Amino acid sequence: MSTAVLSEDQKKQGNFRAMLDYCVEMGVTLTDHLLTETDQKLYASNTIQNEVIHFYSQEIREKIVSSLRRARFFTVIADETKDSSIAGQL
Repeated sequence: MSTAVLSEDQKKQGNFRAMLDYCVEMGVTLTDHLLTETDQKLYASNTIQNEVIHFYSQEIREKIVSSLRRARFFTVIADETKDSSIAGQL
């Protein structure tokens, strides 16, 4: 498991671009596309960003479910926080 920390340049680019850069560093398939295309051709519109985030969320969910199925036991820890209307949110 990596303990990478975002550089100042990555922080200025925004979360989505920083995530893509991180994927490149980790050797994900996006490397060639991101290193060869100009900023105008990255296809990083809101729609594409949402599709990429949805794809990663599915991958993460599948890994969690797979891990839970292999485990004999597991626990769920939940915490509550108050929102702006002082209502508790779980």
